[in-house]
Amino acid sequence: MRKTILLLFTACISFMGNTAELVMTDGWARASIPGAANGAAYLSLKNTGDDAVTLVGMSSEVAKVTELHTHIHADGMMRMEHVPSKVISPGESLIMQPGGYHVMLMGLKQPLQENGMLHIVLDFADGTQQTLDVGIRKP
Repeated sequence: MRKTILLLFTACISFMGNTAELVMTDGWARASIPGAANGAAYLSLKNTGDDAVTLVGMSSEVAKVTELHTHIHADGMMRMEHVPSKVISPGESLIMQPGGYHVMLMGLKQPLQENGMLHIVLDFADGTQQTLDVGIRKP
């Protein structure tokens, strides 16, 4: 009986290992100036798993609205645009940096204090979530 349970447990772990796994690196957010309505955070997400993952939303307790945005060059001007979903294939990364993809924090409920921590919850198409902790640094 113990052997059967151990084999089933091992099989479950092996099966779970074939799903998408995101690893965050280089996470940071800009400290906000007093009275700022919006903020931004940057990070890289690498899919180290075997399956694609689709990011469909995000939230943070410090903002009324938290969205994935990118910068678009159109009609001779740069503008930000909301990205409603983003697929991250196995082995690929979603790199968020100034001037590109970023976490947009709109309607800040509190200032982003230097040396503080920002919690961002990522929502995926399969209904799962992942919480990331991002350090806040001087702008």
